[in-house]
Amino acid sequence: MHFFQRIMKKVNSPEVQLLCQISVSGNEYEELLKYTRSKILNLYMQAIPVPDLLLSMALVQIAIHRYDEGNYWDCFLDEIGIDVSAVKRNYLGQIFMKTLRHFNLFIIEQEKGSRQAYVENIKAHAFVPNNYLFGYFDFLFSFYDRNLFRQIPENLEYDIFDMIDFMSDSLSSNSDNVRLEDFGNKPPKIYRLLKATKNVIAQCSPVVICNLISKHLIMIDEYYYDRKLPIKDDRFTSSFIAWCETQESEINIDPIVNRRRKAVGVFYNKPYFEINRSNGQAFLVVPSQKIREDEFSGSVFVEVEYDNKTIKRELDMYRAYGVLVSEQLKINVGNIFTSYRINIISCTTRPFKIPEREYRLFNEDFTELQKLKKGQCYIFTKKGASVKSDLRAVYVNSHHDLWDEYSYSDINEDSVIYINNRPISIAGEFSEEPLFDHVSNEYILYSGERQIQTAYKHPVISFKVAKKALAGTFIWCNNNRFCAKIENVSSIYEFDYDLENCGVSIALSSVLDNKDGLYQIWIDEPGKHRRLICQYVLITSLRCRPEKPRFIFCDKALVHIIGDYDITPLNCERVNDNVYSLDLTSGTEEAIFELLLEGVNYTLIVPLKVFKYGFSRQWKYRRENYLWFPEIENDLFVFMPGATRAFVYLGNEEECIEGEKQSNGEFRFDITDFVNKIRQSSSAFANINLKYFDNKWRYLPIFRVLKRLWLHKFEMVYLNNMVRIISEYEGKAKLKVRISDIATKEIVTEKYLDNGSTDFPELDYNKLYSLEKIQVIPDPFGFSDQSTSLGVIYKIGTIDFSDLTNCKMVIKSIACNGVMLNLDHIYTVYNLTKISDFTYIGKLTFKPKLAINSSKKIRESDVFEKVRFEIMFEEGDVNILSLHALEDGDWTEIWYDVKTNKLISAFDDLLYSSKNYERFIPLYEDITDYNVEFRRVK
Repeated sequence: MHFFQRIMKKVNSPEVQLLCQISVSGNEYEELLKYTRSKILNLYMQAIPVPDLLLSMALVQIAIHRYDEGNYWDCFLDEIGIDVSAVKRNYLGQIFMKTLRHFNLFIIEQEKGSRQAYVENIKAHAFVPNNYLFGYFDFLFSFYDRNLFRQIPENLEYDIFDMIDFMSDSLSSNSDNVRLEDFGNKPPKIYRLLKATKNVIAQCSPVVICNLISKHLIMIDEYYYDRKLPIKDDRFTSSFIAWCETQESEINIDPIVNRRRKAVGVFYNKPYFEINRSNGQAFLVVPSQKIREDEFSGSVFVEVEYDNKTIKRELDMYRAYGVLVSEQLKINVGNIFTSYRINIISCTTRPFKIPEREYRLFNEDFTELQKLKKGQCYIFTKKGASVKSDLRAVYVNSHHDLWDEYSYSDINEDSVIYINNRPISIAGEFSEEPLFDHVSNEYILYSGERQIQTAYKHPVISFKVAKKALAGTFIWCNNNRFCAKIENVSSIYEFDYDLENCGVSIALSSVLDNKDGLYQIWIDEPGKHRRLICQYVLITSLRCRPEKPRFIFCDKALVHIIGDYDITPLNCERVNDNVYSLDLTSGTEEAIFELLLEGVNYTLIVPLKVFKYGFSRQWKYRRENYLWFPEIENDLFVFMPGATRAFVYLGNEEECIEGEKQSNGEFRFDITDFVNKIRQSSSAFANINLKYFDNKWRYLPIFRVLKRLWLHKFEMVYLNNMVRIISEYEGKAKLKVRISDIATKEIVTEKYLDNGSTDFPELDYNKLYSLEKIQVIPDPFGFSDQSTSLGVIYKIGTIDFSDLTNCKMVIKSIACNGVMLNLDHIYTVYNLTKISDFTYIGKLTFKPKLAINSSKKIRESDVFEKVRFEIMFEEGDVNILSLHALEDGDWTEIWYDVKTNKLISAFDDLLYSSKNYERFIPLYEDITDYNVEFRRVK
């Protein structure tokens, strides 16, 4: 009971989207298995599936503990230890899906009309099964190495979005592998990562992905730099420790090497200097650059200009997680003090400028620093420059006259060094502007009508004060004060050009508590009025995370507010703890809250990036299933935040229309030509697509324009002692059927169909009919309706799914692991014999698809004399759960030959003689979907 209460509490918390996020101990796992055995033995199959959290947890935990490549249900049966039919397994899958929907958990997006991939969702909720953890850490270290450049940024979300885009593209490959392409001098890399894991990364909430992955990236980061291993507390940390023991060559750990983190400025892609002190050489280092595909012309060059010289070099490139990345480039230069202009050139030009300076700062590895740091620092100055400090320095007068060198070994918070009378410290060069290093770009804060500065940490303040008044000068922080001159905290600067005043810099985090609230910082100098230095609101733990980086085809937006704060939504509603929903159709695209902080009310605004579209600026947010052709207009408007160019096109991307930019992100398209083409086309529908550029070219389907009714489903069935036609169609017209007796040709009935089920008591269950489908567009004035024939079915009879022995089963398509197989033949199962309520046996035959419309009769060829298939009813649909062939007395899986595009026997000699193992795919029941149609034959 305690275990159930714990997981129930967890599953209802907003941060849980995957069942694997709920930990399970060894004893609890055994209890789950025991519960599952009891559930299966007492399973009442005819009942409507209801949610079952314990059973769903068991299905996921079995995937975590036991799943390896192949068939999930084999692992399940081995672990449970009892026999479970395919029909019951499918029913368990339905219970699992009901549970996910009931608790609003992650579900893999499926193509419309496809069967629910129960097993893929079970594996997705395992995220990474234990047997795949080594491949997961290989993959994650590669991302850390190649895309993050072995530095974790403060806002990891932006890089995670790159991974999400990359993983979406990677899903097109039907394999449990992630492949990084080879490019330049980087060899290709392949990592073993379960396809369901890829689905989670591509489709789950970015907030959840960041929470999952960031913890593991931090483990890698701490081990890489500090050789710090996590304490064993879950399966990820245990496997990470084991992974580290086997991967030292991959991560290149050497106990002798003292790894140091790069300076903050170096992590970003700005060029910097590096000194080879042994031979007195200076290098300009161009760090790895991320180049988007659309910015890439086939090559990337670096052009460096300095001292009337120009150097041009080509960069070596490789591909990593959706972007192109360049190798680091070092260029030997002679003058490190002059100004440099660096351009990264491909389709676009990315400029950098290094300003002229009288000095450069370096760390103990002689890599350039942007400001002094504690401990060891080197200062290289122009020859003859004045360098003064109270610190003890080692001075080197370089013999080649390029620079003077100073070495300081004990720099601390109050250290000040004067270079040509310009004071510098660990806070940087002296400036009277407060330095806010930690500010939020996620939200805006208002006090009344005025926007106010926010920060995660206190700033560094700097000011000038009269030397004689320094001892009596105080800093006021709200109603508290402290001396401006504090030993080991305040940095005091002398000015040769201003002998009466001195400069003071104070890192407020050294003297103020890290307590949230409004801070007003004043300087109280004797003999002068108090003056305000700055005011800001310190909010240490508040984070605002939109559910998506850009809300496309959404009429609602979810915003996660992280941190323990008193927040009241003003234009949105709380849907869960710390999760808020904003109705985008209300006309606002920012979530607004009231924040109560230390007794003061503020307005907190979280801006959102929202896509919208429509005619005549009648904005729509959600994409409709279709656009009925008469409703299309010539002027289309699209708003895509951040886009700089946009095009729309029909089928051919080369024949596109460029949008006229109206404002930032808004475009107008004159689609008159498209309207005319659609009107003249004989096709039932047309697709209007959007192509836009922000930091790369992206593609988005907008409309599916329907010219006539589009039928998704059409069946004549026998249900509850009544002949019924089940139809599902799209379009703003009526659907009528004209049914005739196939023997007498006489019309039996003519009737309009409901979008769903329509009763036909006048039809005989045993007879065969011909049926014409007719589209009717009513005349609004009532004079004459417009009727169009949509085709004739020359032989149709009632299908009774409780007994299919008078039918044949046509296999229309087969998908394996979500990828459609390329079938050159039509496969049909004849002579159906009922074995049980859900099981049939028949003969499988095939004939070429080319013969469908041929007048020449082609005899069908036998594939298997006996096949067995199991069916399952789900929400009015009949699904094929499994298809096996009888071989040597055993029911075995059927295989697919990629080379011949044919179904073959598991005992085919090719399987044993061919050395191309990837040519053959076993159609395991848990990874194979059959799209079938039953037709009356007698």
